[in-house]
Amino acid sequence: MVLSHQEGVDPANLVRAWLGGRFPLVTELYPAGIAIRAYATRYRLTGLPATAAAVDGPAQVDGAVRLAGCTLEPGPVTAAQQVLHPPSGWAHVTLYWQALAAPASDHLARVRLLDADGQVWGESLERPDSALHFYPMTAWQPGEWVRDDYDINLNPATPAGVYRVAVTLLGAEAEVICGRVTVTK
Repeated sequence: MVLSHQEGVDPANLVRAWLGGRFPLVTELYPAGIAIRAYATRYRLTGLPATAAAVDGPAQVDGAVRLAGCTLEPGPVTAAQQVLHPPSGWAHVTLYWQALAAPASDHLARVRLLDADGQVWGESLERPDSALHFYPMTAWQPGEWVRDDYDINLNPATPAGVYRVAVTLLGAEAEVICGRVTVTK
C-alpha cells in the first residue's frame, strides 16, 4: 500500500485499517513524502516455500513450535540509509515457523544482527501488527506453517562486513543463526 497525501482522501485511515485487520505487516518504507506498507496476504502456509533456506538448530519451544526456515533480503544492505528509512539501514528477514503440536503458550521473536564477537549491530523493530501478534501461536494448528517478517534496524555506525542473523523466541533459551547479511558503507 502506497500512501501519499492521504489526509484529503482517507483521513480516517480506513484502507490501512482494513488491510491491518486482515493481514500481518511485512515491512514499511518511508521515502520523502510517502509511506509504503506491505502486508502478507498469505501468512498461513502448508509448507516451507522453495525460496526459503532450511534452518538447522534447536529453535523449538516446548516441542510444539520450531523455526524451520528463513529468507533474507537479497544483496548487501547499507548501515546508513537516507532515502527509504533514514537515518539507518534495515535488513529484511522472513521466518517460517512450523507447529509440531498445538502450542500451549504464545511467544514473540527477536531477530538481531551479530558480528563475529557476538556484538549486536542491529535488532528487529517491534511491531504490534506482526504475524506473531496478529496470529498468536496458541491459535496455530499442528502441521501449520506461519510466515513471520522482521526488519532489523541497523546501527548507522555498523562497520562494513558480514554479520550473522540470530533468531530467539522470547521465553525460550535457544538462539538460531538463520543466515548472514553483508553490510556496506
